[in-house]
Amino acid sequence: MKTVVYYSAAALSFDILHSIASMAAAAKPAFTVDVDQTTRVITITESGQLTGKSVIDMDAKLRAMPEYAAGFHVLVDATAITRIDATGDDIYQLATRAENDRNRFAIVVRDQFAAGLARMYEIASNWREERVGVFSDRQTALDWLIA
Repeated sequence: MKTVVYYSAAALSFDILHSIASMAAAAKPAFTVDVDQTTRVITITESGQLTGKSVIDMDAKLRAMPEYAAGFHVLVDATAITRIDATGDDIYQLATRAENDRNRFAIVVRDQFAAGLARMYEIASNWREERVGVFSDRQTALDWLIA
């Protein structure tokens, strides 16, 4: 005897849409921003899926901060990133936006792919002066920023 299971199109569509929405919510990048007035460091912690758009959006928010305009340095902790969907063009766009900045950036990464993209940003940004560094350890990055 053969068992056949039928789903209504509405129920099946709901299940598929719910699954897609759940995956999208899990992949959505999360950014937290903390400002330490004592050390004059803005810390951005990134987690989840990183896209070119999410990085550009975060950069726009960072540039709107009065602390950034006042010259606070930036610590980017990207060790909790689970997926990266950013391109070299996205990184180059960020670097050209930062062309005249004087804020120092320390980027902390945990894997080679993230390190490669961070190094691209470092190379493109450091042509005038050394103001961007890539690190695998958060404390070393912070020490470099406030030295």
